Amino acid sequence: MVHRTVQGGHRRHLRRAGAGDGALVTLPPLETLPTTAEFYDYKAKRNPAGHRYRCPAQLPGAALATISRAAVRAHQLLNCSGYSRSDFLVTPVGEVHWLEINTLPGLSTHGNLATMAAAAGISYDRLIATILATVHTDGYRP
Repeated sequence: MVHRTVQGGHRRHLRRAGAGDGALVTLPPLETLPTTAEFYDYKAKRNPAGHRYRCPAQLPGAALATISRAAVRAHQLLNCSGYSRSDFLVTPVGEVHWLEINTLPGLSTHGNLATMAAAAGISYDRLIATILATVHTDGYRP
């Protein structure tokens, strides 16, 4: 796999999640801000003091719309079921780069998905119930 280098100043690492028990709903984007390094790397990720989250992320409207469309489209094109999380980089000029989709993001009470759901006014219990309800609508797919 070959990746183009994203140039230019501070890049924003963002996550956008979707979940639904019928219609896919996107959750507010979460921005990961490194606190102990210049960029969000493995060391910053694993050290609780190495980063902080901002949710919802403060983004220009065009970047937010692009991220929302891309997250939903990736979920649909890859035939995901239940929930997924797409990761993005946004450059200082608002250029959006989709990085990857995580079809099984962590479900801890303090994880990314729970943080985004809370920002949308969705309790952790309701989030889990919504995810579990997709088993009835989508069925089991190995």
